[in-house]
Amino acid sequence: RYKLQEKIINIEEENTKQWNENFDEASNQAEQHNRRNRFCPIEVEDPEQDDVSIFKGRIKHRDSDDKTIGKVDESNSNEPSSPLVENVEIPSLLVENVEIPSLLVENVEIPSLFELTIEPIPIASLPSILAACDQSNTASVPQKKVHKFDITRQPDGKFDSYTCKIETIYTKLKDHMTKKKYDINTNVFVDNNKIFIDFTRTDARLPNPLPLEYQIVERTLLVPIRFLQGQEEFEYLALSDCSVLSIIRRFVDEHDRKPSSSEFRYCFCDELGRYIDNGTIAELSRMNRDMPIVIVVTEENMQGSVFYAVTLRTKEGQAQKSLFHPTTKWQNIDIWRKNHLQQIDSSCVFWNQNNKTIVDENQSISMLEENSIALDGISQDQIRDVAFLFGSKTQVIRALKSIRIHDLLNNGTLQQLNLHVSPNDCILMQGESDDQILSTSDMQKSLEEYVQPIQFRISVKFNVFQYDIQRNIEIRITDSDITVDQVLHMKEITSDAYKYLTSSDRNIIIANDQKVVDLNQTKFIVLKENETCCVSIENSIDAQFDGSNTRYAIFATIADVLKNSNISVGYLLHSNDFVPSAKTKLTSFISPIQFQVIKDNLPIVVTIVNIEQENCSITFNCSQSISVERIFKISCELLNVDQRYYCLKHDNSEIDVEMNLEDLEPSLNNFHFQLSSILDMKCSIRYNNETFRLPCSKETTTMDLTREIFQKFHISDEEIDQFEIQLILNDDKKSALDMDLAIEDILSIHFENEETPILLFELTKKDE
Repeated sequence: RYKLQEKIINIEEENTKQWNENFDEASNQAEQHNRRNRFCPIEVEDPEQDDVSIFKGRIKHRDSDDKTIGKVDESNSNEPSSPLVENVEIPSLLVENVEIPSLLVENVEIPSLFELTIEPIPIASLPSILAACDQSNTASVPQKKVHKFDITRQPDGKFDSYTCKIETIYTKLKDHMTKKKYDINTNVFVDNNKIFIDFTRTDARLPNPLPLEYQIVERTLLVPIRFLQGQEEFEYLALSDCSVLSIIRRFVDEHDRKPSSSEFRYCFCDELGRYIDNGTIAELSRMNRDMPIVIVVTEENMQGSVFYAVTLRTKEGQAQKSLFHPTTKWQNIDIWRKNHLQQIDSSCVFWNQNNKTIVDENQSISMLEENSIALDGISQDQIRDVAFLFGSKTQVIRALKSIRIHDLLNNGTLQQLNLHVSPNDCILMQGESDDQILSTSDMQKSLEEYVQPIQFRISVKFNVFQYDIQRNIEIRITDSDITVDQVLHMKEITSDAYKYLTSSDRNIIIANDQKVVDLNQTKFIVLKENETCCVSIENSIDAQFDGSNTRYAIFATIADVLKNSNISVGYLLHSNDFVPSAKTKLTSFISPIQFQVIKDNLPIVVTIVNIEQENCSITFNCSQSISVERIFKISCELLNVDQRYYCLKHDNSEIDVEMNLEDLEPSLNNFHFQLSSILDMKCSIRYNNETFRLPCSKETTTMDLTREIFQKFHISDEEIDQFEIQLILNDDKKSALDMDLAIEDILSIHFENEETPILLFELTKKDE
């Protein structure tokens, strides 16, 4: 039932060695080392987990005394972000994969009381307690019809003999009890294997081979034994010195138990999950003396399953070793440890030396990160429980009292609260007031410096970038149920014009009812209506594709659209005649934007460079039959320029727009064009940390320049009263200008007797 992905399989044939449960000061350390690193932990594939469930709650103690639970009766005993816009930097969020929590703690003394080492052992190398009887089960010898049997008398030890047919033997036993006047309520029969014989059961299957010796003992000497296999339970009674092999043989024979195939075999474990290979009933672990001794039966694949060898080493150098089923919980390991290290009777926790964590006592020993691990046993008084609260969620962490608060946040605490954020984005608060924030020095304190119970509330810092004014603001969230809509209405978001939220890694607008913490990010961008666009996609390739309107930030790219639409095969065709490159930003199009998915890209690659603007170019694919005039219009659209002021050139010469690409160069599949201004002047204008070179003439007004910037940033003309434009003079002084001034007026005022310069303007919002 337990499948194992084996990285390395190299099992050498060797003589079977019995496991010794006695302390051995001179235990063979080298042999233990040689068995390490052979097998990986198992992976349970059986969804019903019939056998596994036994160790995860199958055993229930009803009406038991809590004081006796936990102490085992073993007195005899011997586990593709894209940039937003050019020159605008928004930090991208890095979300790391979350693994099992690890606490990286340096220079912390571990108050170890003892050490446990755990390593997987393949089942194929373990001795089978049924090896002797497996063969007899497959080919049983026929019983004789008549047998002589002896009954030992108590207390003199003499015996009485009877000869009878085997089917009447239980009747003879009952008659003997009556004849000798034994009280059947206080006296019982046990056979030579010391197993109780219930002669009152007429449906009982006779043992094979049939016992020939019996004795009468007091009923109070019998120990109850319960076999658990899947959902089945089977009860037996036997004397405490009964051999485990005998009772297991009786169970297998009586219920005709056989493995499902030759690749499997039965394994038997006690209530703690310890592997049984020899000994007596009295030596089995028993959680509660008032409850039956439990023997758990599982069917294991000999090629794929493992048990775990657990070795307990004391400070004095003594060693104790046992094998455990992979589903055994760590709390059971500690119970086993108590019975072999009775001088440390209190419960302990286990410190994983590899990943610096306290092992969860409710986890199974198969949850190992490595093939073998070493654990330190630590007293409970060295541990502190810390409660972290985030909204309605609470996570209690167990940690060394010497650990710093800051280190706890690196211990997977946040992930357990479903907060996949960096500890640096978190604020800890103590008490009920939000102003009791832990300082940097508080975070460096150890847990033992805080009064118990220790409880912290977590607030997560979110960075929200206002795209229109290029400014960061910080908001704090203390509840996992906060939605995007609630964030947009927080007091820190000062304007109602901000209607949308996006993230820098996807650039798609996030739904208003989305819970913010579920996004696993802390860096967002707020946008106004004009800073977004709607995209619809028609996909004739995939009939199941839903291409309904999706809203994006205007700085999103074609690559973002492909990624968010899960289009792994195909290209986006626009206006039925060209395919924009993956780097093309949606701000180049007029919303709503419509695309059509095509399987194969168009054959001709066209690149246009705007020579009036530094590092400004676009690329798209089209067909060979497209006209130069159409390429010119596409270029002006994608580069956000007014086609009235530009012309298209090829090899730096003007070109007839009525031609098509096939007329121009019939053999080429890669064309380069230049977009050049037809006006006699140029000016530069700064906005949003960017500088644009724009063609102009003496008749061009400051209003014309402003509107061209508005077009690039999708700003509505209705907002023009919120902006002002200034002229930057040679001495870096600024002069405010009216919106209706012409370039000729500006030159006459500021550069009357000078050679015509390249004017530099700055456009800003009045409230900045």
